Amino acid sequence: MQQLIDSSYGEEFDYYDSFTATDLAFAVQGMQSISDEYEPAHIYLRDLDSAYYGGVLSMKEGKYKDAIVQFEDIIAYSDSAEKIDECRVLLANEQAASGQMDQALSTVALVKDWTAYIDILPEDNSLTSLLAADNQDNSNNNA
Repeated sequence: MQQLIDSSYGEEFDYYDSFTATDLAFAVQGMQSISDEYEPAHIYLRDLDSAYYGGVLSMKEGKYKDAIVQFEDIIAYSDSAEKIDECRVLLANEQAASGQMDQALSTVALVKDWTAYIDILPEDNSLTSLLAADNQDNSNNNA
């Protein structure tokens, strides 16, 4: 009987493990439902949490490019998409502060609504003034 139960959990685990990144949220729910009884599901969830917190740690250390890659690997997990946008805004601020204006504008352009993340920037940030100047330049060019 135990062999049948283990086999059943194994098949369910393989099913969830085969999902693409877009199905990750569904897979996580399924893994959570069997993780108490099936060790590989528990390990999978532990590793997923570890990958997420690795991205958070990279972010806290100012390694925004590394964090973006880590969050992209688990894009459908938790708030990874939002963390990517946060990293991009912070990276763009660093780029602007170091004089890489074009790169900063390219980086922040990848964020759908960068204004949603303005509160994570330091008060004396370089990005806000760069974006204001760029917006003014675009307005003058369109007039």
